[in-house]
Amino acid sequence: MGDSHQTNTAADSTVQIQSANDALLERVEEQITLDTFDPSDLQTLQQLVEGLGDPRGLIRLRFAETLGEIGEPATPLLTEALAHHSNVVLRRAAAKTLTIIGDPSAVPTLLHAFLTDGDTVVRSSSAGALARTGEAAVPALLEILASSEQSEDIKGHAAWALAFIGSEAAEHLYKALNSDSIDVRCAVIGRSPMLPRNNPTKNLAAS
Repeated sequence: MGDSHQTNTAADSTVQIQSANDALLERVEEQITLDTFDPSDLQTLQQLVEGLGDPRGLIRLRFAETLGEIGEPATPLLTEALAHHSNVVLRRAAAKTLTIIGDPSAVPTLLHAFLTDGDTVVRSSSAGALARTGEAAVPALLEILASSEQSEDIKGHAAWALAFIGSEAAEHLYKALNSDSIDVRCAVIGRSPMLPRNNPTKNLAAS
């Protein structure tokens, strides 16, 4: 009897949270459409970031797209969530939302998540977000390639990010041709504008 009551209570709580998330999305999407949304409203921004932890994939995607439309005002709360939130689903979605925004100020947090987060999806999504920030991420990515302490998996993601950045990284890559690190030189030589540009935001709803 007790277990059944607890199960019902948890289910009711989940329904309430989902209903609140649905209402929040509807309200903010309408405000964005009417150009009345206040990007300095930190309480609403925080609620939107928490919505990235919704158990419904399509709803997470809507939250990510909404935050993407809001853009850089959401970056500090997204980087805070990526760095410290206990919900791995939310950290994954935060990294992918930062990919949509492409704010260079997120590079330090994205780099830390890429190198240290215990979840492989968070790490790969952070690499995707680094790629979208463009030139701002290039020096750190080259340092990763030159490091003897990083795994081949991490170096592979860093090389992919450099390839995605493409022409924005050209000046840095040209200088890196003279690097003492063979990994750096190989990544530079192997970088080609013909490499496929996979979309780093793909599969947000499924993660």
